Amino acid sequence: MGNASTLINRPRVNGVWIFTALGLLSGSLGLSLLSKRFGEDRALIEQPVLWMVAVYVGCGISYFLPILKKTIGKPENPALDGSPVGLKNLRKQPVLLLIVVTGFLMRLFMLFSTPILENDFYRYLWDGAQIAAGCSPYRFSPKEAAAAGERIPKELGKMAREAGAVVGRINHPELRTIYPPVLEAFFFLAYGFRPFSLTAWRLLLLGADLSTLALLWIILGQLGKPSHWSYLYWCNPLLVKEIYNSGHMDVLLFPFLLSALICMEKKRPGPAAVFLAMATGVKIWPVLLLPLLLGAVFPDVRKLIRVVSVFGGILLVMAVVTGFPGPLDASSGLLAYSRSWENNSSFFRLVEGFLQWLLPLMEIHPGHAQWLSRMLVGGMLLLVTGIVLFTKKESPDGLYGKALILVAALFLVSPTQFPWYYTWLLPFLAIRPQVALTIPTLLLPLYYLRYYLEPRGLLDLLPLVIALEFIPVWLLLAPGLKGKGRIHAGR
Repeated sequence: MGNASTLINRPRVNGVWIFTALGLLSGSLGLSLLSKRFGEDRALIEQPVLWMVAVYVGCGISYFLPILKKTIGKPENPALDGSPVGLKNLRKQPVLLLIVVTGFLMRLFMLFSTPILENDFYRYLWDGAQIAAGCSPYRFSPKEAAAAGERIPKELGKMAREAGAVVGRINHPELRTIYPPVLEAFFFLAYGFRPFSLTAWRLLLLGADLSTLALLWIILGQLGKPSHWSYLYWCNPLLVKEIYNSGHMDVLLFPFLLSALICMEKKRPGPAAVFLAMATGVKIWPVLLLPLLLGAVFPDVRKLIRVVSVFGGILLVMAVVTGFPGPLDASSGLLAYSRSWENNSSFFRLVEGFLQWLLPLMEIHPGHAQWLSRMLVGGMLLLVTGIVLFTKKESPDGLYGKALILVAALFLVSPTQFPWYYTWLLPFLAIRPQVALTIPTLLLPLYYLRYYLEPRGLLDLLPLVIALEFIPVWLLLAPGLKGKGRIHAGR
C-alpha cells in the first residue's frame, strides 16, 4: 500500500483521474470542433452559443472531479520534500504524467481552432505590425491608420493595407492601444515569427505557459508540496479556452510574477524588483504586489531605496523609450478603460447601483456614481493590502498566500470581470488551493450567454446570469478565507 505521504506525493492513477482526463480531452476537442461554427462571417443569432456554453461548463465539471474526490489537497506531512520534476522522472509519477499529457493535448486541440466570440487578438496582431513598420502603437488609433490621412506615416498606411481584415476587425478602433511596453514587445516578436498569424501568437503563449508550469514545479518542490497540484493550473479548461482559443495574452504575466515571488522568498529584492517591473510592463495591475516586496525588505532603508529605484527606473525607461501611454485625450485607450470600462461586474455593480440610489438623496447627480465606485473599490483594495501586510498572523504559504489574497481581491471587486481575468489567480491557486476561488472555472463560462441573449432582445436577463456566475463564489468565500475552504488531502 505505502504510507499516506507517499500516496499524496505520488497518487495512483485511479478512476477519478481517468474520467477527469477523458472529460477534459473530449470537452476541449468538442469546443475545438464546435468553434468552426463561429466566426466573423456568421450572424450572432446563428452561432451555437448554448451548445458552446454547455460543453464549456461540462469541461468545468470534469475539472472538479479530483477536487470533489479529494485527490488534490493539503499534504499530511508539510515537511515532505517535493523533489524537482524533470522529464526523465515523470514516468515515476503516473498522475503527474497524465496531467502533463492531458493539459498539452487540450492546448493542442485549441491551437488551430476558430476563436469563439472573442476578437481582442486582432489588436495584438496589429500592434506588432505597427512596431514592425517603425511606428509607436501609442501614437495612432487603428481607425486613423486605416483612413491613411495626412498625419499618418506612409509606412503605417502601407501596413494597414497589407493587414487586410485585421484592422477592420479591431474592437474600439477609435481608441489607441492600452497595452504596456513589454507586452508590445511580445506582439512584435509574434509578428517576427509570422506576420498577422494567430497561430504564431498562440505558440508564443505556449512558451510562456510551459515556463509557468516549470516555475510552479520549482515552487511546489521548495514548499514541500505535491507536484501534481500543478493540475489546478495546467488542466484548467477556462485557461485553455481563453488563452489558446480566444488568444488572450494574460498567460505572459505568470513567468515574471512567479519569478518575482521566488526572488522575494530567496531574499533577493533587486532581481525581484526587475521581474515585478517586467510583469507590470505586461499588464499594469502587478504593481499591486509591490507592497509585498517593500514589506519583505522593511525596515532596511537602503534596500527600500534600491527596490523603489530599480522598479521605478525600469518603468520610467519603458515609458520614455516607447512613449507609453501616449496623449491622455479622447482617443486614449488607457483613459477610457480607467474611467468607464465595465463588463460582467458583480460586486462593483452593486456598489455603483447603491451610489446611484444614494447620491440623488444627497442632491448629487447620479452620473458621479461611476468614478466614485472606482474610488471606493480602489480604497477597498488598499485596505486589503494593508491588512495583508500588517497582520501579525503569517499568511499560509508565505508570499504566495498573500499574493493570492491580493489578486483575488482585485478580480472580485473589479468593474471588469472577464473570464480571462480570472486566470490571474490560477498559478497561486496551484500553490494554495481554495475551493471558493476555484468555483469560477465552473461558472464563468456563463458569461458567454450574453451573446445568446443579445440578438434575441433578452439582455434584461443579463443581471441574473451575472448573479449565477458570482453568488456561489461569495457564499463560499468567507469560510474559505478562514481555512475551511481549502482542498483537503486524499488518496
